[in-house]
Amino acid sequence: MNSVGSLTVAPYSTGTMSVGPSSGSTLNLTTVLLADLNGASYVFGSTSAGNLTVNTTYDFGDHNVTFISGGNILLSGTLTKQSGTATVNYIFEAYGDITNSGSAGITAFTGTSPLVPHGAINVTLQSNFDGETVNGGAVKLTGGTIATNGGNITIGGGTTTPTVAVLNADGSIATAATGFALGDAANPAGVILTGTLDATGASAGGNIIINGMGANATTDANNGVLLNGGTVTTDHAGTIDINGVGQGNGASTQDAGVDYQ
Repeated sequence: MNSVGSLTVAPYSTGTMSVGPSSGSTLNLTTVLLADLNGASYVFGSTSAGNLTVNTTYDFGDHNVTFISGGNILLSGTLTKQSGTATVNYIFEAYGDITNSGSAGITAFTGTSPLVPHGAINVTLQSNFDGETVNGGAVKLTGGTIATNGGNITIGGGTTTPTVAVLNADGSIATAATGFALGDAANPAGVILTGTLDATGASAGGNIIINGMGANATTDANNGVLLNGGTVTTDHAGTIDINGVGQGNGASTQDAGVDYQ
């Protein structure tokens, strides 16, 4: 299957989809079938479809890839950019949660030879993509590594691209951050990180943005961002911005904006 532009593969109905696995979903796009696709860029899933599982060893090279779900996205195997010198975009957009399993992550191969250049990955994880304020949509990375070879890492949610807060000289907020992942019943913190975010690169470090807002629930620990032993690293001129808003109502307690444990 060939396309001179972006190539989209999605379930015909509201069914579920897997990219990599051969079973378990309404539409199973195996790694073997991925090799038969040829597009300038790729979009897998749609906002009208159900949950999306991503677990493939396929190398997308210098192609941009977007994963979209009207439900949740589960990254259950590590995506690796194994070839190509261009900087690409890997975008995850889910109406619900974006989670990983085990040590699944996203990696830009850097190789061992300084004479061989390798491209970076700009990674965006954007949950609650429909902007729904009741059920929410969190980002939960339990273990695993996102290593971009100097590409940017953006984690947030909502319908707009996550942005960072801008401060006045006295430390007060001039412009508030936008685009927050929103905690829900399953994951009360907007962003939960126990894995590693690594935006270091050979000549340039990527910028890291983490925007999270806790669930508005009566339970405790509705943190905006929970760094539960997670590691966040960049270098060179790369920046790290973490914006957290704790919520909760009634007798809810321990609702921190950013909680590091």
